[in-house]
Amino acid sequence: MSAGEQASIQELLDRTVAGERLSAAATAALLADGETLLAVGRAAAAMRRARLPTEQVTFALGHILAVPDLGSEADLAEKLAAVVAAGCSEVTFRAAPLAAVTRAVAAAKAHTPQLHYGLAVDAAGWAAGDVNTAAALAALRDAGLSFLVQDSGSQQDGTVWLDVVDAAYDLGLDAAPTIVVRAHETVAERAAQLVQVRDWQDGRRPRRGAAAAHRSCVVIAASGAGDRAVSPFDYLRTLAVLRLCLDTTTHVSAAWGHVGAEVAQLSLSFGADDLGTIQPPTPTAHTSSTGAAGQWLPRLSRDELVRLIRTAGWTPAQRDTSYGLVETF
Repeated sequence: MSAGEQASIQELLDRTVAGERLSAAATAALLADGETLLAVGRAAAAMRRARLPTEQVTFALGHILAVPDLGSEADLAEKLAAVVAAGCSEVTFRAAPLAAVTRAVAAAKAHTPQLHYGLAVDAAGWAAGDVNTAAALAALRDAGLSFLVQDSGSQQDGTVWLDVVDAAYDLGLDAAPTIVVRAHETVAERAAQLVQVRDWQDGRRPRRGAAAAHRSCVVIAASGAGDRAVSPFDYLRTLAVLRLCLDTTTHVSAAWGHVGAEVAQLSLSFGADDLGTIQPPTPTAHTSSTGAAGQWLPRLSRDELVRLIRTAGWTPAQRDTSYGLVETF
């Protein structure tokens, strides 16, 4: 890249940090330009401080429960007791028909009401199965569900997930748009994801309830053809451009389990302010978890994540699903 081109990119970044909105073409240009990664990262970090002027980096402690594995009511009680003992504030259910999830949520909420309960949603599966999203989410909310996450093991169109998030917001449930960084996608496809989420945020009417407290976006990574992994540089560049493009977003969450602890730590210098959810070991848990295409990495402990955040120069803080603070370290 010539000196003139570098100066042009820097001018674009300066204008963006000053408040000028990135066009779709400029978003694609920043994603395509690998030579200015550090400059893009610095601009994203400046934008992060403007949107969230705090030294805190947050994370959540949670546990994943597969509904078919819950067993009897006594088994569920034992699992929930272990989750509480491990310091978790949330439980995410997955891998079950909706009716079974609804029953499990109701039983769990009745037994351990202090926990937040969520569901990993296969939005594409719901669409293919003609699930009435609003009715299903209303039943789950009434049973005690409070948040949704995108099931990263499924291949789903971003529009389908945004439809679920939209319905969740109407019901006061917490959910976040998710950007999936894929190794095989083009720059144009990746830029389109970002602009689509921004357009959705612009068009979303004022809302009430738990979801109204924040605007957030999650950035995950998925394997491409032949299990080709997303490079750390692609992930960090996408996350940084997201921070610059989604100019009404407060929280950008880097899903450490998809990229590893080192890249997650670097993401804090590229616009991220949250490291997602960690699943601490419990007597009922295995030593590792499975996420997108089986690519989740071994778990970090809470203390390890706290050290990682503090070493990067930030103040670690545990949050709940609405970004309310649980504990500062």
